[in-house]
Amino acid sequence: MKHKLYKIWILENPPLNQNEKRQLSEHLAVCSHCRQLQTNWLKIKELIINVPIHKPAPGFSKRWHLTLAKRREQEKSNRVRRTLIVMVLSMMMGSLVYFIQNNQLMNWLVVALNASTSFFIIITKGLAGIGNWMSKEPTAAFSVGFLLFGFVVAFLMVSVFTLWQILKRGHVEHVVLHEE
Repeated sequence: MKHKLYKIWILENPPLNQNEKRQLSEHLAVCSHCRQLQTNWLKIKELIINVPIHKPAPGFSKRWHLTLAKRREQEKSNRVRRTLIVMVLSMMMGSLVYFIQNNQLMNWLVVALNASTSFFIIITKGLAGIGNWMSKEPTAAFSVGFLLFGFVVAFLMVSVFTLWQILKRGHVEHVVLHEE
């Protein structure tokens, strides 16, 4: 702990009066640790002072300013995007609160439930009608089914053939480009 004051005087280099200078030099004469610290610190200061200053690469300032401009533009774009998102969310929350207070939300839910139920009832009745027709006219149903199946198979075959031709042509063009 007795070295602390001397270390501060060596490293911080405060203005010392004559008495303090004398105490430091007497201490350095007997203390090898502090003397080594002062020697090393003076060498380090000399290296710091004499370090060569490197010039930036050509165009550094221009590239830095361009990067800065891009970064500022990106930040501005992000701020605008965040502001718009907050505004839309606020409007949606405000609308939701308004609709809940005026029972509009419940009315809409009832109308949507009624419409979906009606849709499923219509589909069910239609399927039941087709089932009744098919049970009364099995030959006609078989013929219609056979025709529909034929159309689906023909459509799939034409689609596969067309896709195969497109892929084949694309592959040939790719090979021709590499040969040139």
